[in-house]
Amino acid sequence: MKAHYFTYGIIDSTKHEVSNTSNFSKYAIIDLKKVYEKLDSKAIFISDNNKNKCQIVGGNRIECPVKFNIDGSSSFFPIDISFLVQLWGADMIIAQKGFL
Repeated sequence: MKAHYFTYGIIDSTKHEVSNTSNFSKYAIIDLKKVYEKLDSKAIFISDNNKNKCQIVGGNRIECPVKFNIDGSSSFFPIDISFLVQLWGADMIIAQKGFL
């Protein structure tokens, strides 16, 4: 299965006070088809470089680190939403609050 959209959000309370949540401090819905295109063209690339954050390299590519879940069960790569917008415009972002 391949997703078409990625949703990400940060709520306005701690994980211990979820019942008190009333809003998202930040959220974004990202068009993954456009992200997949950037991955295929190597404009976004994954590098096991022991860094904790993405970085723009060469002025037009995003290098994303490999990160591992605390329990070691899986890994993932983060993409900085503001970098997507900076390099390729807001059309990758379907909706957002607090990132731009």
